[in-house]
Amino acid sequence: MRRLLLFSLSIRNARIRTLVALGFAMASSLACADKGLNLAGFEFAKDNSYFYLGGIQAASNALGAGLAYRAWLDAGTYQYDKSGSPIDARYWRVSGAAGYQSAGERGWWAGYVGAAYQQTSLSPDDPENASRGGKVNPFVQLEGETQLAPDLRALLGASYTFGREAYWLRGRIFKSIGASRRIGAELVLHGDPDYDAAQLGGLFVLPLDGKTMTIFKAGIRTATGSASSPYGGLEFTRSF
Repeated sequence: MRRLLLFSLSIRNARIRTLVALGFAMASSLACADKGLNLAGFEFAKDNSYFYLGGIQAASNALGAGLAYRAWLDAGTYQYDKSGSPIDARYWRVSGAAGYQSAGERGWWAGYVGAAYQQTSLSPDDPENASRGGKVNPFVQLEGETQLAPDLRALLGASYTFGREAYWLRGRIFKSIGASRRIGAELVLHGDPDYDAAQLGGLFVLPLDGKTMTIFKAGIRTATGSASSPYGGLEFTRSF
């Protein structure tokens, strides 16, 4: 059964959606009326890897005030079983989307519609895999953040890729521990007609400066037909 890696994003998690690792940095950027975000990161799990580089640009003078555009480039590897034999896959993907953002005193929300081109190679080849070769698929994504208490915030995200019938859901919660640092947890659910997977992990947010945030993450991942395994990664977000 397919073992796929998470983000932002992007779920197949890494392969089918535009993973956006906004977290607390996105909330801060909206509050500070920044015009855009640059994002990068990576994640590893057993037989999986995922890397991404992306950006979000407000059409107006600030994020959270209407129309926004986003671009994404990601790549990774994964492995799945076919009739008892392992098949190794490598992919890269580029996508673009347009959407609407709104921000207020207690949080923000955003919705996007876009399309992505993905190129996937399989070894050995699997002609029955719908992802093999190059394909273009439309997707939709929703995300938002709200303040639950003065030192507690929750973030939710969801995406769906048409043509692959693939879904991704993620919830995150962050608690302030002082000096702009935060700890938190995440739950991620993702899948398609061939598999379902879940990730549960911890988060640590460390500001590098007034514009840059780093998120360290680690936890346990489980998928249909496979044993649980650890995962870990880093996310970087810089506003401008």
